[in-house]
Amino acid sequence: MIWALLALLGIPLWFIGSSLTAVVLHRSSVRKDVRTFAFKGSKSDGSWYRRTSFARWESDVFIEFQGPGLVRTDIAQVALVEVLPAETTDSAPVPVRVDFVDGRSETIGLTAEALPLLVEGFTS
Repeated sequence: MIWALLALLGIPLWFIGSSLTAVVLHRSSVRKDVRTFAFKGSKSDGSWYRRTSFARWESDVFIEFQGPGLVRTDIAQVALVEVLPAETTDSAPVPVRVDFVDGRSETIGLTAEALPLLVEGFTS
């Protein structure tokens, strides 16, 4: 439906196709980067959001990629990272509390494979 609307507005289909291809390729390159990890956000009741987000550590900076093409970024300096105790199951995310310099605090859920990236990224 949106394709027809865009075509009626006079936007060429080759331009739409090229744009979508660029978005998919950028998303793929961000996700395949070895420094990028997947995480889930925590709700106020302690459960996890279904949507998986992607982020990267650069020294003491947390970079979260947002949007369908992962082109929008949220950058925040980290003050403290603390791995919280939780029941250990293979599929459950490991809860990690991240305190930011601006006073915010978030609990994110990491996979066991992404936990070393968090420790290496924050301590190096």
